[in-house]
Amino acid sequence: MNPYWFTIILYFLKYWSWPVLIFVLFLIFRNPIKIILSNLTGIKIGSFSADIDQTSSLTTEAFSNTQTINTQRFSKGSVSLVGMVISSWNSVEEALQAAVERKGLADNKNHTMPFRNIQILASANLLTPEQVTALKAGRNLRNKIVHDNHAAEKLKRSDVDKYIATNNIVIVSLNSL
Repeated sequence: MNPYWFTIILYFLKYWSWPVLIFVLFLIFRNPIKIILSNLTGIKIGSFSADIDQTSSLTTEAFSNTQTINTQRFSKGSVSLVGMVISSWNSVEEALQAAVERKGLADNKNHTMPFRNIQILASANLLTPEQVTALKAGRNLRNKIVHDNHAAEKLKRSDVDKYIATNNIVIVSLNSL
């Protein structure tokens, strides 16, 4: 082999092996990288911080067929996945309270607690057992995310999409009471 070609190969290995290795690793781990980047809401390094606005396309997708959740809550700046879950559940709570008041089931007590409103509507046979189960599961998920940082860290965008879609269905049902 010609020493000239040998020098070119050594030069290539010396200066281009790490970019090739990075490229190959990126190809191998592209799906986990996509998941990590899709859940990224901001970057903070020392005193520098940057928010990444990923919610605008999600908001458009999640609410294109319904006006049940107040989209203004998602319209300003970056909203974390936790914030989206909390805001979605707040809309469910508002719909629960409105349904209880609309049906004249509120008495002298202040029934702003969602669990109590679920009980009131269920005891009046206005909610199916499946709806009660969905409402309790939604509330439990919201509480777990708010009070358990590890649960919040495990949130996935696809799960939040499903949560919001389920809450939209529940809200439409509550608004029809």
